[in-house]
Amino acid sequence: MNRSATQPVTAKTFTLTALNGPDITSIDANGNFSITVPAGTAVMYRLKAGSTAAYVGWNFGPYGSTARNATSITDGDAPTAGTWDAGGNTLSSDRLADSSQLPDGTALSVRAGQTLTIGGVAYTWRNTTSGQFDSVRPAGQTIDYNYAGSKVNFLGASGIGEAGGTIRLNYTDGTPSDSTWGFPSWNCASAPTYPATVAFKVFARNSTSGPANTGTGYCLYTRSVAIASGKTVSSITLPNAPNARIFAIKVS
Repeated sequence: MNRSATQPVTAKTFTLTALNGPDITSIDANGNFSITVPAGTAVMYRLKAGSTAAYVGWNFGPYGSTARNATSITDGDAPTAGTWDAGGNTLSSDRLADSSQLPDGTALSVRAGQTLTIGGVAYTWRNTTSGQFDSVRPAGQTIDYNYAGSKVNFLGASGIGEAGGTIRLNYTDGTPSDSTWGFPSWNCASAPTYPATVAFKVFARNSTSGPANTGTGYCLYTRSVAIASGKTVSSITLPNAPNARIFAIKVS
């Protein structure tokens, strides 16, 4: 499947989000991309005009966030409302609430709008319903985030292998700092390039036909980026790592 336009565009003049189907990981300078659709199946994508470099309101609190651009969590009765990996699998909102577990085996209920304290950091889980954007898919975008502290903490994972790159913290004084950043796969595999700390596991997920993989644990992780001493963050520039998802962020 190829996208074409009557006038040339660049890959940065629109964002493309997979609702049901594989992620688009490569868009050329003219805005063209391709995917393979198996016989007897259908795919669905959300196309949004505008640059990927000017998101605002990275706030994972009760009022949502304009930074979110991916749907990675679905209900069991609407499993095609989002997609995360190449097979269209997603986290299950039902299993997050009823079948999650901290690394020490303590049961955990992960619900919309809930505060999760992981490693002493109080993250706010997204407060969205099935089919809405619930996470951030890194695509090189810069997101406003004005906070002071010692580090920025992220809660997320990758849907296909480990994924990451260079993340940049932009400061109010006009200077930046770069760090290596990324997440391991949600299948809990080791990640030599982008290791992170397991935050919790959720047992089972949703396939495109409904609840699946009961009893299998899927990992979400925490990873931190140091803030330069005495500086205040004004925005964050993410790497181009489309397989990753960020579900929460918190400065400490």
